[in-house]
Amino acid sequence: MAYTNDYQAITGLARVYIAVQNTDTKEEVSYGEIHEVDSVRSFGVTPESSLDKAYAGNRVVQTAQSRSGATFNMTFHSLPEDLQAEILGEEKREDGLTYSNSTHKSPYLGIIAEFTKEDGTSRFVGLTKAVLTPAAEEGSTKEDGTEFGELAFEGEAMDRLFDGERKISKSSADEDYDFSILSNAVFKNETGTPEA
Repeated sequence: MAYTNDYQAITGLARVYIAVQNTDTKEEVSYGEIHEVDSVRSFGVTPESSLDKAYAGNRVVQTAQSRSGATFNMTFHSLPEDLQAEILGEEKREDGLTYSNSTHKSPYLGIIAEFTKEDGTSRFVGLTKAVLTPAAEEGSTKEDGTEFGELAFEGEAMDRLFDGERKISKSSADEDYDFSILSNAVFKNETGTPEA
């Protein structure tokens, strides 16, 4: 089969979709409300894999590859405080304050990132089960120019227990592209459209 190259590289990042994973067992998987966030500045996924070599007769006769997950990072210009608390497992109480302590744990998330190309098409990369580490909160004094802060998260992506899937991707340039199919594969929801 011959492949056709469209010569279109990724030139931007439009948005991410995020939902908290409520259940992940061999029998079922479910996610909460899907949030569309358009203030994302960067998103990257790095698969973790290794190649092991088998030697015989003074040479390598076989290699075996193991894939054990992925690390990822994403930064935002800003995030709604309630959403940040939800994806980090923090607690917003009746007094209006957000609390974080050693008993709070970051929940597992489903995430889809939309990368854009100059021709108007997009490449979507979805992670079915990911967990974030809390972002550092930093700032510096304003001087002659303004420096914008950002929220930077790092995390781990792993296989979903329900079906063993970790990363799912699709291009909007494909003939059979349908965002609802991709969204359903990642979030296992009915409509595939964000409820936010």
